[in-house]
Amino acid sequence: LSMVLRMGTMQTTMIVVGHMGTEELAAVALGNMWVAMVGMTLVYGGFSGLDTLASQAYGAKNYAMVGLWTQRAVVIVCITCILLVPLWWFATTPCLILAGIPPENAVRAGEFAKVQICWMFPAFMNRCVQSFWRAQRIVKPYTNCSYISFLLHIPTTWYFCQWWGFEGAAWSLPVNQWL
Repeated sequence: LSMVLRMGTMQTTMIVVGHMGTEELAAVALGNMWVAMVGMTLVYGGFSGLDTLASQAYGAKNYAMVGLWTQRAVVIVCITCILLVPLWWFATTPCLILAGIPPENAVRAGEFAKVQICWMFPAFMNRCVQSFWRAQRIVKPYTNCSYISFLLHIPTTWYFCQWWGFEGAAWSLPVNQWL
């Protein structure tokens, strides 16, 4: 349920932006695609290893290793995020243009991806915490936090889009993730 709620925040942003216009919706969709393709697939692939190792350590009653694996994952995620920043900052627009996306849409998608750099760090750290809790069969706190975050994201996105337009939509995701 928590993953559905987390993905719902991105969908909410796309729904609100869809009311602004087709070019804005295309830019957000392309920006989300780039973020998912170049960032989330790499990092979430590594999290499957953390899920396995932390759960195995917990099952063996080696509780210190659960924390140790999580700490190592946090370090690896930080290094990965630092390596992804230049990729998201400099390569989004040129790669989308090379893929045949119209330049005006690629530029706006690049702007969206640049703002998502602020989203990347807390989102991936939250995933580390989720794996840590899940390995210990503690899922309710994270699900409750995801639910509250989702409910706060709806008015935040609407407010940001009303005041700052497309840029507000891009900033609603990082603001919500930091909450």
